[in-house]
Amino acid sequence: MRFFKHWIKLFLARYIRSCLAEQEHSEIDKPNNILFEGVILQRVLSHFEGRKKTWTVRGSNREFDIGHYFEFGCYDGDTLIDFFNALKSFFKGNFPEYWKMFAFDSFEGLPKTYRNEDLHPYAGEGSYKSQGMEYVYRRLSEVGCGDERLQLYKGFFETILTEKLCNDFIEKGIKASFVNIDCDYYSSTMTTLNWIEPLLHDGSIVYFDDIYFYNCNPQKGELKAISDFNSKREHSGLSPAPFFDRGWRCYMYWRNREIKPHKFEFENYISG
Repeated sequence: MRFFKHWIKLFLARYIRSCLAEQEHSEIDKPNNILFEGVILQRVLSHFEGRKKTWTVRGSNREFDIGHYFEFGCYDGDTLIDFFNALKSFFKGNFPEYWKMFAFDSFEGLPKTYRNEDLHPYAGEGSYKSQGMEYVYRRLSEVGCGDERLQLYKGFFETILTEKLCNDFIEKGIKASFVNIDCDYYSSTMTTLNWIEPLLHDGSIVYFDDIYFYNCNPQKGELKAISDFNSKREHSGLSPAPFFDRGWRCYMYWRNREIKPHKFEFENYISG
């Protein structure tokens, strides 16, 4: 009898796993699902839009946090196009005022660095040089994304991610709900995380495109940046959110209280 019960439990566990795998594969293969690097963008959009609807139906009168899309390291605009197409498909062309797109890139490739946490055996200064900011604007324009939805910022992050720019976004009520960090280096990722944190809300999703760039070395790149970011904070942090990404590169930002910009952090990381 005990063996029979064990066999039934094992069968049910395998059956449930099989059903979940089949559901995920069928969802990924749907023509309306748009992915970049394994992220199911419809899941991301459904997460925010669905929670807003759910809590409204349940009687909550609080303003729900839905912000915008921020991308750090946009290269030639491929993932910007993916995200815009996901918006177009999800909202059937009726775009809301939120979900505007803000992207940052030097358009000159990776910067020079001597930090061990950044050094890579094959990539370095000038790697991933873009065809230019105007080229990216033109590509987005060709798919219907105009200046009213897209804003590009040119320069290395240590120069353009200033406290003043962050405060400008805050004053305009602009929050970041979905963040794509695609800047490879530890130093660039730390600069980005410290700069974007005041714009994040509890539940923002942060996607780390190059989390395995250094062969999963926890002492380099984005993996080290995530670890250091969490270790320096008691009331906020990043936790894995694998539901959105088969590659475990999505994290969800959480906080226990409102966060304001810390001058020490800006000086420590933006000054180099």
